[in-house]
Amino acid sequence: SEPTTSPKASRVKSVSSAPKVVEKKLKKMEQNKTAATRYRQKKRVEQEELSKEREELEKKNHELTEKVESISREI
Repeated sequence: SEPTTSPKASRVKSVSSAPKVVEKKLKKMEQNKTAATRYRQKKRVEQEELSKEREELEKKNHELTEKVESISREI
């Protein structure tokens, strides 16, 4: 029968394969780390864009409020 890839099977393998397992785990950890960094950077950019949009909308709202008040005074 063919060897399985279950966790028990990896413990039964020879000692020479142990560094490969560790290497694989380290590679996976590094991939996860870079993915998390990319995700946080993407979220940071999205948050900055939303903040910028909010500021612009607040400015526009203030301008429109002033315009409404000005027109109301004219009437």
